Amino acid sequence: MSTRREILQRLLKVQEKVNMELINPTELGLVRQMLENDCDSKNDISLKKYLCELHGKKISVISDFNLIGSTRKRLGSLSINGAKLLAVDEAPKIYGSSKRIMYLTE
Repeated sequence: MSTRREILQRLLKVQEKVNMELINPTELGLVRQMLENDCDSKNDISLKKYLCELHGKKISVISDFNLIGSTRKRLGSLSINGAKLLAVDEAPKIYGSSKRIMYLTE
C-alpha cells in the first residue's frame, strides 16, 4: 500500500473513532481521484526520484508523488518553499520495497 493510501486509511479510522469530520466528502473524493490517477497499474506503488534544488543544495526525494507539486510544501522538518524541480527519474531498485518518503542531500 502506498504511503498516501496508508495515511488516508489512518485518517478515516481516526475520523470514525472521534466521530468528527476531519476530511469532507469533496476532499475525500479529490484524494481518491489523485490516488487513482497516480497508481501504477503493475504495482500499488511507483516510486520516483525527484531531484530538486533548494538554497543552493541538491536534494533527491524518493517518493510516490512530487512533493514540490503538493500543497504541503514540507519534507519532515524541512520547508521546501522555493525549491526548484531539476529532474524526475525512476527510483533506484534498492528503494523498491520502501513505503516512506526519503530525502538525501547531494
